Formats: sequence, structure tokens, C-alpha cells
Amino acid sequence: MLQMNQVDQIKELEREGYGPTEIAKRLRVDRKTVSHYMKQEDFNASFEVVKGEASKLHPFLIILFNNYFAFYASPAMLELF
Repeated sequence: MLQMNQVDQIKELEREGYGPTEIAKRLRVDRKTVSHYMKQEDFNASFEVVKGEASKLHPFLIILFNNYFAFYASPAMLELF
């Protein structure tokens, strides 16, 4: 992530007509990073957090864990250790 003064320099050089390759050389930053910041319009926009759906396994996790621990905590299994 670049510092804001670097972003400002990218935007200023872009307004002056320089392309991403020339800006990257001048600021010693990767060309793809420069292109990313050149495309970005609003730097104050908040990022929206998208919460994904629960996995298909989620409803069965409690059952699986209970069976797993019941098996390994059984007296027969405890004798092996």
C-alpha cells in the first residue's frame, strides 16, 4: 500500500499526461500498482464487508464433533493411550 503523498504524485503525473510505465519508473513503484491507483477514483470510500453464506457442512458440524469426541473419549480408546 502506498502512502498518500505517493498516490497524490501518481494522480498529478497522470493529469500531466504520463502513463503508468513512466510514472512507475519515476516513483520506483511497480507498474501494476500505479495502474491500480490510476483507476481508483475515490480514496475515501468505505469498503463494504460482504458476509458469505455458511458452508453446506455447517449444520452438521455439531453432530460431527460430538461423534468424533465421543469416539475418541470412549473408555476403549482411552486405554490405547
